[in-house]
Amino acid sequence: MLRIAFMLMAAVLLALTTPTAVLAGPAGSASADGLRAERIARALRENPVYVTDHMLRAVTPDTGTRVARALDRLDVPYYVALLPSSLGGPLDQEKFAALLYDHLGRPGLYLVMDDGRGTARMFGGGHSLRAEDAWRSAESRLASDAGPVALVETFVRVVGDGTAGQYLPADQRPKSRTRIELDRRDRQEAAAADAERTAVIGGAALGALAVIGLLTGAGWARARRGGNR
Repeated sequence: MLRIAFMLMAAVLLALTTPTAVLAGPAGSASADGLRAERIARALRENPVYVTDHMLRAVTPDTGTRVARALDRLDVPYYVALLPSSLGGPLDQEKFAALLYDHLGRPGLYLVMDDGRGTARMFGGGHSLRAEDAWRSAESRLASDAGPVALVETFVRVVGDGTAGQYLPADQRPKSRTRIELDRRDRQEAAAADAERTAVIGGAALGALAVIGLLTGAGWARARRGGNR
């Protein structure tokens, strides 16, 4: 009887605690993103380019000014959030751009970026700017470590010349500094391996010639001794 009562109590506790544990993760994350978006939206009302303090080591101090200067060439209002994608967990940049629009409530171009990639979305206002296509086109033309300023400047240029939706093939895209350094090391290692193989082969050839020379000399010596008998 006690065993049955204990099992029933355990089942009730499991039923009460499991949903909370399962739902806490996604709900907590969504709530955190919402609070974060609300805070950044307040800052964007004062300045349309927001650079979080967590990015100050990854970008130059004039990054916000240069981004604004580039976007000023577009005939649309814009709002930019430059923040790390991993702060407080992975950040879905597209969803966060929508959250910013929900909290700010102003139509225009919304950019959410870190120091390596980003997203561009148009919300409201009836503008025909192909923001997402232009952004992906810009990303395809730059190395992955080009930085936010280069990305925005290229994005504005793509919008201006009407090449949104045209992408540079992967094998023609510029290489990042890390990739260039890795390729340089690969070439150095390959050259060192070739030199080592050449040295080994050369040493073996010289050794073989030396042995042949010794054997030939010994043969001549035996022949001469035999002829002198």
